[in-house]
Amino acid sequence: MSYRVEIGGNNIDLFPEQEIKISLDYYDNEDPSRIKIPFSFEDKFPYTPGNKNVLQYNASSSLDVGTRSKQNYTVYNGTSIISSGKASIVSVVVNSSEPYFNILFTDRAASFASELKDVTFNQIYNDTFSTTVRTLKTYLDSNSDYNQRDIEIPFIDVDNIQKASGFEERQLTTWGIDGKKFGLFPSLRVVNFLHRVFAYLGFTYTSQFISGTGTWAAEDLYMLYPSFLSNDEAGERDAFLFPYPYNVPINQDQELDEVSLVDPNGQTRIFSKNKITNYFLTEAETYEPHGPTNYAFPAAEIKYDYGFQYRTSTGVADFGSENIGYIAYGSAFDAKVDWSGGGSVTISGLKTAIVSSEHEHLNTLLPVAVDITAVSTAKFTPYVYIFGGYTGIDAISFKIPMRDASGNILSLAPSGKTTPATADDPDINKTNGNVENTLEFDPFDAYIDNTEIFRFLGGTRYSVSIGLEMSEGSLEVDLFTTEDNGSGGYNSAFIASVNSFTQVDIRKQRIFGYNLNALGLKVTNAGKLPAITASDKFTFKDSLANNESYTPYDLFIEIMQRFGLSLIYDYRQGQQKFILDNMNDVRSSTAIDISSYVDNLKEYEISAAPEKYKDIELNNKDFGAFHDKFENEVVVGSYKGELNADGEGTFKIDFKAGLINPINKTVCGEPFFNDPLLVQDGLIPVAEAGEIKNSIQEYDKIGLRFFYLRAANNPTTLRYPVFRRKNDYGQIIDQNVYKLITTVKLQGRTINGDSSTTDLRFADKDGNTFAAYTYLLNTERFKSNDRAKITFYAGFPNSYFVNGYFFNKKFTLSTGETVIVKSFTDAKMYNQYIYGKIEAIFVD
Repeated sequence: MSYRVEIGGNNIDLFPEQEIKISLDYYDNEDPSRIKIPFSFEDKFPYTPGNKNVLQYNASSSLDVGTRSKQNYTVYNGTSIISSGKASIVSVVVNSSEPYFNILFTDRAASFASELKDVTFNQIYNDTFSTTVRTLKTYLDSNSDYNQRDIEIPFIDVDNIQKASGFEERQLTTWGIDGKKFGLFPSLRVVNFLHRVFAYLGFTYTSQFISGTGTWAAEDLYMLYPSFLSNDEAGERDAFLFPYPYNVPINQDQELDEVSLVDPNGQTRIFSKNKITNYFLTEAETYEPHGPTNYAFPAAEIKYDYGFQYRTSTGVADFGSENIGYIAYGSAFDAKVDWSGGGSVTISGLKTAIVSSEHEHLNTLLPVAVDITAVSTAKFTPYVYIFGGYTGIDAISFKIPMRDASGNILSLAPSGKTTPATADDPDINKTNGNVENTLEFDPFDAYIDNTEIFRFLGGTRYSVSIGLEMSEGSLEVDLFTTEDNGSGGYNSAFIASVNSFTQVDIRKQRIFGYNLNALGLKVTNAGKLPAITASDKFTFKDSLANNESYTPYDLFIEIMQRFGLSLIYDYRQGQQKFILDNMNDVRSSTAIDISSYVDNLKEYEISAAPEKYKDIELNNKDFGAFHDKFENEVVVGSYKGELNADGEGTFKIDFKAGLINPINKTVCGEPFFNDPLLVQDGLIPVAEAGEIKNSIQEYDKIGLRFFYLRAANNPTTLRYPVFRRKNDYGQIIDQNVYKLITTVKLQGRTINGDSSTTDLRFADKDGNTFAAYTYLLNTERFKSNDRAKITFYAGFPNSYFVNGYFFNKKFTLSTGETVIVKSFTDAKMYNQYIYGKIEAIFVD
């Protein structure tokens, strides 16, 4: 025999007269959407000391077969390389008359695909261009218009403005409260992406598709990558919150009329339903669960590019007052929270008033005042309450427990109980003395977890106070209401003693008394921020990592399928590189007659194609987009229709990627402007922001979009949202308004109807087919389905395989008919020849 096998750079022993099995598949004519990667073989090699040494195998390591690292292999025919890639032990057969290693060889094409599955965007976009930190406005102004950069920021109409006005009038960088509706997207240049993949994996390649000399004009082809421009620089969204000693975390409505009840003795008793109205905020239509947070500091309105911070020195104010202190941001981000000075703070003077409850008396629920008789086993956990809302601070968004120096959540025992302050007096005319409903606590040191991540929303204002909740044990209490004394008044009436009164029994509670000066909070952004303001920074590397829905492998395979490319490794002398191209572009050499090598001892069979396609369906991925579909619900570029009236089968490909509408370039969702939830209370400031026609898609739902770029015809006005207390006219609005970043020519009017560029669409809404449809159906991979197939056994010189004739040659039979090889299976290499079963397709 004339071949040898190297593994890890060392020759391995072969059995006498050993054969190597070969299998080659270049494409699947029964499923043109499949990507076929050629060459694989698995074979047996003798269990010799030399092979054990080369394969680094011994009996003690037998259990790790299958988990061992793969080694490089090369198969030579004389001095020519027939195959190379990775080899691994599949199994070892011992204690037999002929022990052997079963070794799996995976050639470079298969290894390429396997390695690509583990690659991330951060790895292939890790050069200076991708990792440079850029300021948004500076970058846009200095990189306007199309210049075939590796990554471009095109104009993509995410809110359907272009359709309304005819050109790129305005682009919002972000909208919404969830922080995922972004409008400035990076777009990857397809040919550059492919080049980066090969370069990162360390493979050389040749490709007419990438070089721009193939059937497709790919130089200006881009993929919109669903992500947002971002960076993770600390301190970009810092702001401060300071509490005021007034907080009512629980305040249930207990304002009911009197009721007549008959006791077990048959006596009628008239109870007041005890209108316990403490903390009723008169400017609100309903009871609120807490009071607003204000600032006992010099009045200030601090405006940031990204939001707003408002303070007042007027003290406690009711709901609806203009003196509510808060911070608010224009867009969402993740943040950490800590005391403004870091470390711990000492909280002194903390008190809580437990004002009322409810108790079932004579089968009727009565509102009752609480008189604490004993602290008993009750312990309380102090919290930092951060409230968030649109029109009022009316919900606890984040409840952060205070901790001790060891990080344990605090559990405080009250130091005593006392009579209530005026604000907490339920006024039940208790005859045996005032109720004691207020608990006091000794000073304590408090830490908070400064590593926990909280999501601060855009367009929402946040306020802060101290909370206190009974976390274990219980209080002993007496419950009182008032009863008609028969003389036109009411006296205090004892209702019950409740020996296990817990947090769930509290209907009204106020936390107060603490010293606010040391309790300021600092909100610091954590993780990635959207680059939305003029001064925000971003890197392309960080931006691509925001969306993990697609991997480089997904994109690579999507490109191959959409453009009908094949991945082949060229083992020919002096080549040793990949070919990434459509087979129509690869096969350009003179046909070679192989009839003299056909094994005449074997019969051969000519058969028709397995199945012809009658119905064809080519679908771009929709991702729920509204304006990427025509009115008849056909997704842009997709096609569904009859291919061959004589056929029987149905052929369908679902691409992960879609196309940006060649006319409008929109990636919008359903119209929402008239949604009552979003327009109530002026949530969308129409007068200042302009009517938003459609919702902006969440970045990770937009999906991949292919499109061509060229120089823009008109500049784009870019705006970003910022929360404002007052508008430009001094009117109080408390809303998101949109401010100008810059007006710049963002590259990217889709080329539509340009004869110099192949149209990416399969069809229009009327079913007229375009270039992408014609291109796909004219590939050999697809056309072979309609052609007869010849199956025969043949013997070929090894040079035919070494020189790559199988993938780039057409062969002429003795009958004068021309064929191309579809697959070569059951083949064995022996001496200077390869014998095997060939499936070939008649062409021309």
